Amino acid sequence: MSDFSEGRDSAYVFARPSYTDEQIRQYREHQARQRRMGIAPKPKPFPELQRKDPPRQIAPVIVKPIEPPRAEPDPAGIDIATQARRQYLIDAKLVGIRAIVTAVAEHYDITALDILGRTHAKDYARARHVAMYFARQLTRHSLPALAQKFRRADHTTVIYGIAKITGFRAQDPLFSQELDRILEKIRRRL
Repeated sequence: MSDFSEGRDSAYVFARPSYTDEQIRQYREHQARQRRMGIAPKPKPFPELQRKDPPRQIAPVIVKPIEPPRAEPDPAGIDIATQARRQYLIDAKLVGIRAIVTAVAEHYDITALDILGRTHAKDYARARHVAMYFARQLTRHSLPALAQKFRRADHTTVIYGIAKITGFRAQDPLFSQELDRILEKIRRRL
């Protein structure tokens, strides 16, 4: 069987390929590997493997909402579930850039636009570097993605800001305490 045939008007029309048993076996193994890794398999290219019968109709299930157990609030007024959710978001690096920028802006008494702006003023640059530091620590964004979020042209700007804050934190215990207070503000925004 040829891979293509000549159609009307001398245009090439591709014919449907026929798959060998070995190719089908390899594809099935590939799908099994993807399922084991948790990756959804791609659509099946083999017509022989397509399901012929229509999908089953599933009866609707009525689910009654279950009330969550009530947790006793801690002395600060935050219940245990909220604390656990906040800690999970930080541990899983699922904190949003917006929460970080607004918490840092609130701490330094400036606006979020000042942090994201182009000015090189010392106060704004320090706040921007702190926000970049926390964004790197608390999110899964890559350095180029962080540069884009902070409206910077290059990821090396983010590397520089993170290095500055890391150096300050190692040298100055008061600055380290300030960063801990900012982290608490970020936690409260989650």
